[in-house]
Amino acid sequence: MFEGLEKKLDYGRLIKEKESFESLLERFIVQEEEVQKVKASKADNYNIFDILAVRHYEAKVHSPFLAHLLDPKGSHEQGKLFYRHFIESVFKEDLIKTNLLNGVNLQVETELSSQYGFIDIAIRNNSIDNSFILIIENKIYAGDQERQLERYYEYARNILRLSDKQIRILYLKPNRARPGAFSINDDLYKKLKGNVLQEIGYKEDILPWLKNLKNEIKAERVKHSLQQYMDVIKTL
Repeated sequence: MFEGLEKKLDYGRLIKEKESFESLLERFIVQEEEVQKVKASKADNYNIFDILAVRHYEAKVHSPFLAHLLDPKGSHEQGKLFYRHFIESVFKEDLIKTNLLNGVNLQVETELSSQYGFIDIAIRNNSIDNSFILIIENKIYAGDQERQLERYYEYARNILRLSDKQIRILYLKPNRARPGAFSINDDLYKKLKGNVLQEIGYKEDILPWLKNLKNEIKAERVKHSLQQYMDVIKTL
């Protein structure tokens, strides 16, 4: 008699536990479906740079992307928005800042070639009353080349015939860092530092520049691409 009652009680408990489990499972399925809907609407982990495995490619990704943003004629169709914000952000106290901002005939090139080497990004303005060059040497994981910054400075002086007031060289690393003596000797570094030559970093300078102008971008496609690029910068 007691055995039969015990079996009935065990069976009843099993039924209740089964019902509780099924109810929990149903709630889990509903919640999982909601999570999947949110993921589908946001795709937070979707990043074209990751998919193509190119986030660390300096010459084929970062230099072209930055040059494109800085080019007023770029297909982003934002005109001088990126360029203007970049100059305002990087050259806070620079006397050349006004000239850079007033450039009207800007030519943006990547891998500019001469007998002095290949310049990662070169932005030139050619006019009678306002000629200048802005050189960006982009170093993510590559090391300095022999006399690299010296040669770029010589190119601007000897080939373009520009004075120090018309030349700006930015040495860009993931974090701000001084170029090595292999790239520029100490005497010339001391002469150009803070005047012609300036160190900037992706995390200290590029990321804030892009963050601060994001709300001014009118094209949603550009905003989305920019957000993905900013996510890449955070991992450099």
